[in-house]
Amino acid sequence: MRKLGAVFVIVLSLLAFAPVGVAGAAPIVEQDVVASLNIADPDAPVGVAFGRHAAIYRLARDDPNFAPWLALLQRSLKDGTPVRFSYDVVGPRLTMVESAQ
Repeated sequence: MRKLGAVFVIVLSLLAFAPVGVAGAAPIVEQDVVASLNIADPDAPVGVAFGRHAAIYRLARDDPNFAPWLALLQRSLKDGTPVRFSYDVVGPRLTMVESAQ
């Protein structure tokens, strides 16, 4: 029990003194071609896989930019055109999609 308390204190102190700038840091913008889209489940976010990125990114259906971003992603999948995107690490949820051309 004593070790658990020590671990708890260490974790709490790490969280308390984490750099504040990390949360407000500018997002990293990536560029890639869409390798696949998973749009089958209308109640779930769209799953997006890019060619050189290992993660499956999520496009939230309730995002105000859903329709134009999905159109760009579908064009990238069909034509092989690159897109630029940024994402929130949690999810990972897409936060920006734009044409790279």
